[in-house]
Amino acid sequence: MPDAARLGRRALAVLTAGALLLAVSFLDWFGVAWERSEGLGDLAAVNAWQASTRWTAAVLLGAAGAVVWTAGRRVSTGRRGDALAAVLVLTGLLCGLWQWWDAREQGRGFAASRAYAEVAPRPAAAEPSRTARIVISEPYATATESGIIRRDRLMSLDGAGYDSGPRAGFHLGMGLLVAELALVAGIPVRRRPRISGAGAARGRQ
Repeated sequence: MPDAARLGRRALAVLTAGALLLAVSFLDWFGVAWERSEGLGDLAAVNAWQASTRWTAAVLLGAAGAVVWTAGRRVSTGRRGDALAAVLVLTGLLCGLWQWWDAREQGRGFAASRAYAEVAPRPAAAEPSRTARIVISEPYATATESGIIRRDRLMSLDGAGYDSGPRAGFHLGMGLLVAELALVAGIPVRRRPRISGAGAARGRQ
């Protein structure tokens, strides 16, 4: 662990964010939960490394950004090191959000493909026109099929007795990346020079 006095509070915060990101990556990032007709509940969940290449890249880029930024503080690489660290963390954040958006769109497309229209005539007393009613069928035929989580082929779905999507690990990971990006790309904090007692006395004169 680098010397805390030399690194400063911000550098320690960046290192902490990177370390926490690595720890959080082993939590559940994506899960599938469903309820069968018998009333039994099942759950399947995977971490960042198991779920997605993009989420794996997000974790590695976030950790690399923390190391690069901290190393830059020690060897005085200046703005080049800060810019490189910010690019790494930002790229990791975008990778994470890209996978989240892709899973969301995949789920929408899958649900739309399983939708069907049921055309039923109204009673004679009502209007003679026919009304199309859209019914969304269950996303998967069996509970066994719905329990499959395929790496890089995630789908976020929300149906009756069924749910698949990001879990707490994903939200924590993205939050840590946002916090780390704010730290490495923030305006440097400059301390005001301390005025000695003699200098303060001369200033009052």
